Amino acid sequence: MKKLNFMILGISIGFLFACDKNNTAEINIMEPMMNDTIALNDSLHLEADILGSDKLFGYSVSLTQTNTQTQLFSASTEKRRKDYVFHSHWINNVQDTANLEIKITVNLSRSGKTVTKTMQCVALPN
Repeated sequence: MKKLNFMILGISIGFLFACDKNNTAEINIMEPMMNDTIALNDSLHLEADILGSDKLFGYSVSLTQTNTQTQLFSASTEKRRKDYVFHSHWINNVQDTANLEIKITVNLSRSGKTVTKTMQCVALPN
């Protein structure tokens, strides 16, 4: 009887951790606005919040120059929370006009389920 109870308990715990809830997340990018332009030596203000329907498994943020695929900025966390607030700055130092892509990816589960939001803006040289 004891073995059966431990087996049932073990299976129950296994199913509990194996379940992939239908977790969702809403990503709101407050700044910059779509297609904003950033003058040389000006600061690109990155501000976003992320709200999950349940605890999330972290996020990553990247700023990429799309014509060269050069990553200009990145940040991430693996802290488990139901919501996140992101606020950072990047100083425009590009030599030529550059199309930029901001990409925020949220980890919804341990199994690799994610949701992503992207936004474009333009960095201008002198």
